[in-house]
Amino acid sequence: MKNLRSIEAFSLIELIVVVVIITVFAGLTFAYYYNFTQERNLDAEAKKLVDILDLAKRKTASGDSSMCNPAQSSTVDSYMVERTSPTTYRLIANCITGTAQSVTFTIPASSNVTITTAGGDQRVTFLTLTSGADPGCFKLQNSLLNPAKCRYVRVESGGVITENTANSCSGCP
Repeated sequence: MKNLRSIEAFSLIELIVVVVIITVFAGLTFAYYYNFTQERNLDAEAKKLVDILDLAKRKTASGDSSMCNPAQSSTVDSYMVERTSPTTYRLIANCITGTAQSVTFTIPASSNVTITTAGGDQRVTFLTLTSGADPGCFKLQNSLLNPAKCRYVRVESGGVITENTANSCSGCP
């Protein structure tokens, strides 16, 4: 019969230490993954806004009257993107003739992203004749990121659309 003292095994303290270390690493990994996911949500919404602004710019430059009713006999003056609430914005046709239509885009509540504008302008209008734009800046912010990170989408007077990342969410850079 073997002596119980001669059996080698881990002590209870050693097992508890290993479990605590694994738990700490798992908790840190989850926190970093969650922050990473929230940043990707912010990036995706900023990219979607840039795409809509670019669509408005291209529709204006081509004189696309598909958002005027009736499209065949209508003339478009310009297109604009307007912020209508912290989670919605819309693409609007400014029709010279015909009835203007708009398309509304909603930021999903699950993304925790909101959109604001710098200054009093709630919209950016792309101009037909000059191929420029009434300048403006949209700020997208994820309320769950700590520290706060924002994406700024700026439209210059020449119609150039840029996206910037900022670690402080004060004003439009």
